[in-house]
Amino acid sequence: MSFNRDNDLKQQVKDRVKLEDVAVLRVHGGLKRAGKYYKGLCPFHADRNPSFFINTQSNRYRCYSCEANGDVIQFLMETDRLTFKEALHQLAEMCGIIQTPGRPAILKNKRPPRLITEDEQNAVDLREIEKAQNLYKSSIPAQGTLVETYLKGRAIDPALLPAGVLRQLRFLPEVPYWHTWRKNSKPVLIGKYPAMIAPMQDKESAIRGVHITYLKPDGTGKAIIRDKDNPKKKLPAKKMKGRPWGCAIRLGPPAPVMVFSEGIENGLSSLLVKPEWPVWVGGSLGNLAGAGQNKSGKPHPLRPGRFVPTVYPAFARPGMVPPSQCKIAVLLAENDAGDQYAVNALIERTLRRWDSLNLQPRAAWSPEGKDFNDILQEATQ
Repeated sequence: MSFNRDNDLKQQVKDRVKLEDVAVLRVHGGLKRAGKYYKGLCPFHADRNPSFFINTQSNRYRCYSCEANGDVIQFLMETDRLTFKEALHQLAEMCGIIQTPGRPAILKNKRPPRLITEDEQNAVDLREIEKAQNLYKSSIPAQGTLVETYLKGRAIDPALLPAGVLRQLRFLPEVPYWHTWRKNSKPVLIGKYPAMIAPMQDKESAIRGVHITYLKPDGTGKAIIRDKDNPKKKLPAKKMKGRPWGCAIRLGPPAPVMVFSEGIENGLSSLLVKPEWPVWVGGSLGNLAGAGQNKSGKPHPLRPGRFVPTVYPAFARPGMVPPSQCKIAVLLAENDAGDQYAVNALIERTLRRWDSLNLQPRAAWSPEGKDFNDILQEATQ
């Protein structure tokens, strides 16, 4: 089939196939109508509370937990591990665009996955937390290691940091880098790299995860890790392991005025400027913002058919919460993201959540196109 014919078939399928008619065959427990949405348990992760939503107007899906999203073709590709052409033809067969004898292939494939029980999920969580704790236990103090080399290369002099901060950063000479090339495929070992390790602690101070920054062999920067299918594309040099949701990297004790950042380097940069304001690092902006209410935000100004995250917090899943001693919470708001619209929405959600906790929320914005470590590096040149 030619490229043009495939494009024509794709448009016919998207016009005629309702996503909910396909998703109901793959979503355990079915779908429930909620206004212009259908909602159910996400088929892409072990979902215990319905976080998977289908917008009947855009005919697209989104999970507000694992962030899976796409159209009806993408949905079938991911659930059934099909190529684009295979999914396209199955959907065309399902709605009668393509006539084939016998039962449509989409009905012959797997049924909705078995719902994981709470006990099973708890066992999985404990195993992942134990793996993270073992990484932390096997690490060594950062002093005198490639971690110090890396930080100095980012204009962060460990000798100038407040006492005790560097103890939160550790080092391992070899950490495996596993990568899943496609959803639902098995992870593949890409290689082993030296790494900076930081513990992520919950509100009871227990370590439930670790933040990993993979480094170059000489520590002069983050490791450069390539996508095997697209060598020009770099894979993330930072990962979190365990169950870090709701946890923080504590670069200082609780205090009345505290700074919260997404990344370690920005947090350390803040400490060099304001050492009297302890910093806690969330590891991701999503962890700082917490989950959003189960509805889309505003339409994305630059991406037709997509939505920015909602700015309204879901209070049952708060993510990382500032400690009770904190009265003024300052968020390092970065202004250098690839999708600044989405980042701005998550920043607003964070501030709304903190306001609901009777904190005094503040946002300290970096200049456009820069983060706070960029500013520090420029100032020290």
